[in-house]
Amino acid sequence: MAYSKENRWYRRAKKAREKKHAKYQIITSQNQSKVISKIKWIEKGILEHPLPDHRKYIVWRILSPYLLNTKKLPKEESYSVIKGWLDRCNELERLNFNAKIKIKEGLRGATKGYFPISIDKLKEENKALYDIVTNRMGKSEWVYWSTRHLQNILIKINYSKGSKVF
Repeated sequence: MAYSKENRWYRRAKKAREKKHAKYQIITSQNQSKVISKIKWIEKGILEHPLPDHRKYIVWRILSPYLLNTKKLPKEESYSVIKGWLDRCNELERLNFNAKIKIKEGLRGATKGYFPISIDKLKEENKALYDIVTNRMGKSEWVYWSTRHLQNILIKINYSKGSKVF
């Protein structure tokens, strides 16, 4: 009896650890002895496309911690990446804040070691931005990402029939 309870506890603890680590889909590659980490939903859903809204939030909660603490870019390079992204956003809709100050505030906060918000937490905190990001990634790619990294299984969706195949 004690063995099965311990085993059950061990499985639950292991599953909790896996779920905690799976909050970020991190792609790591070796590039000339430098490790580069990427979080796919940030790269594809945000950095590749300018946005007319949610820009202060993105700088504060996503880009600053992502570039400094996940990709391990120096402060100056992180600043220029964010500034370039904000410049592209400004072409869509004029910024209503001072970009230099907002970027410096975001980077200062990120130097404390914070990591970017997880996609699950983004859904809770900022549903509108979550919807934008997931739409930009594409439905099939998003389903694959979610299942592979959050549940460790691959679900293929047959869009023509609308049924799930396990």
